[in-house]
Amino acid sequence: MKKIKGFKLLTTSLFAICLILSCFNMNAFAATATGTKKTATVNGFTYSYWSKVETSSLQTTAFGVISSANTVPTGYMGIESRLYSSAGSLISAGEIEYNPAPYAGMTIGSAITTKSGTYYSKAKMQFYNGDGYNGYISNASPNVTRSFAPMPMIPEKAYEVNENGSTYGSDYYAESIEDSPDLIKVLGDNGIEGYVYSKDINVKLDTLSEVLNYINSEDQSNKTIPVYEEDGITVVDTFEITKNEGHIEFLQVSEN
Repeated sequence: MKKIKGFKLLTTSLFAICLILSCFNMNAFAATATGTKKTATVNGFTYSYWSKVETSSLQTTAFGVISSANTVPTGYMGIESRLYSSAGSLISAGEIEYNPAPYAGMTIGSAITTKSGTYYSKAKMQFYNGDGYNGYISNASPNVTRSFAPMPMIPEKAYEVNENGSTYGSDYYAESIEDSPDLIKVLGDNGIEGYVYSKDINVKLDTLSEVLNYINSEDQSNKTIPVYEEDGITVVDTFEITKNEGHIEFLQVSEN
């Protein structure tokens, strides 16, 4: 009887531990929202690409995902993940990451916030075209909410024009880098809402040689750019673009 009671006690304890661990794992990412996929065929390779956003009790992370039916050479695909508030302000962005070896896909999740709010993700993709790179932007993911936040507000599509002739606003509706406003709406590092120049955040490497040098670079530091008022002149805050601080995965496939 003592052995049976001990066995029952041990079994009950193990079940409780497993239940706790199971709950912990379920809370690791408590909510996930995935955007609809787009496809592109570039230089003989067909890619599917999309964005997703995941939130937990610890943080909210924006992901960009690329998948291909075939393994593509080193440096042929790149992702920059971006996290936005429901009002369309850019909250966090990671530097673009390229595949450092031949892979059939990759997932980059380097845009992160620990603040409460309602968020969505979009990602910038680049695919090697044999001479340079074609740029694409994924569809926005649905919103997820971390802790209490106001109801999401979808930004207006139309960009406004400042007195210097520059367009400004959220790039929620942008279908390509060229479709983004000159000044992109962001929430600065100190909580001040303003705008960053598209040219400062949409940095593009033009050749495969440049990308390979970038992949092999030892410079892993973050980059800080200024946040302006809508005039594009008055600096009100800073915005940090993070590098290699998030979730990175690469996909391999077996080819006959």
